[in-house]
Amino acid sequence: MISRKAGRGGSRRDTAAQGVNALPLPPNDAARLQTPVAPGWVEPLPARVEWIRDRLERVAFSRVEVANKWRKVKAKADDAAQNVSADTALGAAYDAGRIACEAVLACHHVRVRSGHGHHERVFSAVAAFEIAGCANLVADSEEVRIARHESEYGSELATDEDVRHARAWMDRSLPVLRSALAKLDPELAPYLP
Repeated sequence: MISRKAGRGGSRRDTAAQGVNALPLPPNDAARLQTPVAPGWVEPLPARVEWIRDRLERVAFSRVEVANKWRKVKAKADDAAQNVSADTALGAAYDAGRIACEAVLACHHVRVRSGHGHHERVFSAVAAFEIAGCANLVADSEEVRIARHESEYGSELATDEDVRHARAWMDRSLPVLRSALAKLDPELAPYLP
């Protein structure tokens, strides 16, 4: 079932129908996971991200939405570890890190609007929240972002070195971002494999 969510733009799967059923939940967890994640909107926004404030919007994400984002992260990380084409592995490793950052932003009830430079702004916004281990997220992701962009939109083919670098970046970033999610909302921890 596809529904439009107010304030989010674009179509999304209805989490009441799709998301809760997608998670292995004990009977009493379904209602609890439909509630918004704990931290809420941070005001004022950290000064380090003020330059993209006009590209951010408030969104009330539920725990199930954040947990489902993390499920996507794990699927992409699994894809990146497979012996697939270099372009596919590079894209999957990059997507795993980017979607993990989007999950962290969701815990802050923030979403970066789409547009030119959207991905860099996702990394910048996460870094602005001064999460331990994420201070250099933009710089650390830059080489992977460039290689993925060339692979996706340019004429360059990803190399084995690009894939090794992307996987190493993913392997460093995901545990830090998962830990941040569990700290931001401890009730999410059991749903973040």
